Amino acid sequence: MRIGIDMLGNQSSSRHRGIGRYTRHLVSQLLARHAQHEYFLYSYAGLTGVDDPWPGDPHLRLVACDSAAGDLQDGAERIAAENDDRLDVLLQTTPLEGYGGHVPPARSPGGPKLAAILYDLIPLLFQDLYLTDPQHARRYFQAVRRLRNYDLLLAISEASRLDARRVLQLSNDQIVTVGSASASDFLFPDRTEPMPVATRAALGGLGVGNSFVFCLSGLDGRKNIRGLMQAFALLPEPIRRRNQLVVTCQMTDEEGAYWRDEARRLNVGEHLALTGFLPDETIRVLYQRCAAFVFPSFYEGFGLPLLEAMQCGAPVLAGRNSSQLEVVGEAGLFADADSPAEIAAQLARLLDDAELVDALRRRGPEQARRFCWQATADRVVAALERVARGPAPGPRRALRRSAPQGRIAFFSPLPPMRSGIADYSQSLLEHLREHYIIDLYHAPEYVPHLSLSSSDFACHDFRLFPRYCRALDYRGVAYQMGNSKYHGYIYQTLLKYPGVVAVHDFNLAGFHYWFAFQPDAAPDHFAQQLARENPALAAEFLAEGDRWTAEPGGIAAACNRRGAWLNQEVLQSAASIIVHDPWVTQQIRLRHPELADRVRVAPHGSDLEPYSAERRRQIRRCFGIPHDALLFGCFGILHSTKCNVEAIEAFGAIAGRHPAAQLMFVGRDRGGGEAQAKAAALGLSERVRFLGYTPIEAFRELAAVTDVGVNLRRPPTNGETSGALITLLGLGVASVVIDVDTFSTYPDDVVRKVRWSSEPVPALAEAFGELADGREERARFGRAALEHIRRHHSWARSAESYVEAIENAYERRQSRPVAAGETVPAVSQVKAA
Repeated sequence: MRIGIDMLGNQSSSRHRGIGRYTRHLVSQLLARHAQHEYFLYSYAGLTGVDDPWPGDPHLRLVACDSAAGDLQDGAERIAAENDDRLDVLLQTTPLEGYGGHVPPARSPGGPKLAAILYDLIPLLFQDLYLTDPQHARRYFQAVRRLRNYDLLLAISEASRLDARRVLQLSNDQIVTVGSASASDFLFPDRTEPMPVATRAALGGLGVGNSFVFCLSGLDGRKNIRGLMQAFALLPEPIRRRNQLVVTCQMTDEEGAYWRDEARRLNVGEHLALTGFLPDETIRVLYQRCAAFVFPSFYEGFGLPLLEAMQCGAPVLAGRNSSQLEVVGEAGLFADADSPAEIAAQLARLLDDAELVDALRRRGPEQARRFCWQATADRVVAALERVARGPAPGPRRALRRSAPQGRIAFFSPLPPMRSGIADYSQSLLEHLREHYIIDLYHAPEYVPHLSLSSSDFACHDFRLFPRYCRALDYRGVAYQMGNSKYHGYIYQTLLKYPGVVAVHDFNLAGFHYWFAFQPDAAPDHFAQQLARENPALAAEFLAEGDRWTAEPGGIAAACNRRGAWLNQEVLQSAASIIVHDPWVTQQIRLRHPELADRVRVAPHGSDLEPYSAERRRQIRRCFGIPHDALLFGCFGILHSTKCNVEAIEAFGAIAGRHPAAQLMFVGRDRGGGEAQAKAAALGLSERVRFLGYTPIEAFRELAAVTDVGVNLRRPPTNGETSGALITLLGLGVASVVIDVDTFSTYPDDVVRKVRWSSEPVPALAEAFGELADGREERARFGRAALEHIRRHHSWARSAESYVEAIENAYERRQSRPVAAGETVPAVSQVKAA
């Protein structure tokens, strides 16, 4: 087999970072272990790294790319298109970096099979951080679209493979996990005493004492240096006093001054040591001698510093997300990267539990040995050989299952936005596309994953809607309206272009309070919305607004208590209104009887996805949940309105007689750490876990292994339908709810209802105890829940309700009396009656 390798990964600005090291190690192992193949290493003139000392080998050729005026892209395209070396496969080592304008070459007729190393899709998942420059964003999306049509992607971690499968809709044959490794001969433990002179000198030169916490990081916000400092500040004073915090990353003098000021603000300035860039030998010493290595990253494609630290015997603490879980395994601790309180609690264990630390120092090197370059090279060659033998794939095209009857515009947040409504819309669209051609309109700061994974959807910046609306004459427009910042552009558009509005929250006070601070809002926007419903409340807010925002639950809860829903403008602007629950229908009819004929219930959909017993065991192993644990699970954002503290108190009341019981929270903490503080105060920190935000796939997996679901609301609620509860019920999980608002509409045999009172904990503890004690009781609720979802909450049924609403609005528009000489107006010309 003739294998071409584009060596730009060894020549770009990442030459001395992860991509460059990966490229060199992989090539070295391919040449050492698989010399039966011929290798062509393509380098670019004018860049460093051309003359790396690859071993002399008759099967190796170094080839300079023939490019016009040093154009990297031109050179890459020529290799793939002309294939002068008669390659079987061409491998790209840095397909998404965009160095020098490079994007991976496109497929050419008669050219070689194309493969690429996939390190991660982090810019795509965090677009607001990485794709803010339009030119860079265009190039990145061009590169991703090309990779989607490659014969093979080689993912460096299982997490990156799953990201690509989910976001790009790739087949299992198209992307495989090959792994990564570190420099095993260079990194090793060293805890010898007395400390070697060279080691002591290296630490002394950095101003580092005998006990310190180490983090090798970067200034990238994803690396979470701020969260680490906040966590260090939360350590118990005796632990903090005897430790330093050492942070190694390259930074300018101005950046260093900023972080030192931040440390002083947190009262840990005297503990912080910022080392700047360090040579590998010094980093090895820090790995070997640290009391703990902490890497609280929000997301990693692999997480090489974790592997290196374990290889040096450091006890590690990682973020509970992405590839960090598979790299660390059972050889370290995890914390929600979004929770400084949990990072601090786990770090305190590493700094105060000698027995735990000794165990982790032994496990770390054992875990690290599972990752080696020899195995990675073997997996790469096996995958390349399979692709070289196989036929070229046909063109990728998603097929509709029935003929669409028209074109609609669809406004909603979509993944990668971290929003339940984004996940809802993606599932709905899979069924709605059977009925319509759909154009997706999104906010300008990101591009939805659906634009990459399906050719069924055109995706547009919402600012283009007026132009396209005039040209395409949409049959209808569907808006997803919620109570968060993700809906600003939707709100602005639906007021001008009436359509079908799905109201996910009956109370929109939180949204309007956010919108009031946006540049496009009127100076008194929030008061205006209040005045629409109750002028007296508007006057009260203008006089006492600070008191409202300081109330428990914030401004939305304050409005709820006063009966101010702030939804009148949105509802009256809609041509048709979709809600998920009959309770919301009743509220609209009570408050706005003139809108009653516009309202239609479209039940929130759910996927009935069975999980085998073996699959559930695997999921529990992956998340470190004991196979015999009686698992209570709370899903969704942590907030005081979700009664998280009350749930912990109720769990504590039954935990004594159920020693195998655990309680987990899955969702971003918006409660200021009050839930973690309550668990610690009750001595339940070992039995109450906070997993933080998880992607929707992991969210569903954790729901599938839950024994008792907990989904609570403090009345009065926002009138929302809980997608998390629908997920639990669709998985047949017995669940406890507060009998209030939309939750009250579920049949009594489907959910275990608890009547609200000023002291809800005893009633919650009784419900928890019943389900903990009774396996058959849990099974009975689970069977009823599954049947209820099957009968009432299919995505197909939900999509059909949208079709009925869109078609009814279309027919009303078409049947409007037309004056002599007037044409029937398009969507863009119609306002709600």
